[in-house]
Amino acid sequence: MFHWMIDCRAVTQIVSEAMDRPLPLRRQLWMWIHLMMCGRCAAFRKQIWLLRSAAAAQPPDEKTAEKDVPRLSEDARSRLKTIIHKHCLGK
Repeated sequence: MFHWMIDCRAVTQIVSEAMDRPLPLRRQLWMWIHLMMCGRCAAFRKQIWLLRSAAAAQPPDEKTAEKDVPRLSEDARSRLKTIIHKHCLGK
């Protein structure tokens, strides 16, 4: 990378800061220039934003969550257990 470019450690810090508050234009520009050239930092930014949005999602109500979970029949559960024991556990 070029000597004038900020390093990956600085970019990860800037990406984290950008999640919490607006950044000065200069810091934004340095971040975006680096992200265009560094696939790893771009992937980090994408992952950190994904984690933030997942953490912000509200958990479902426990009563409705139980109803929405698909359940296997006892017969299907028994067949799966047999297959797992036979092929994976060698029993």
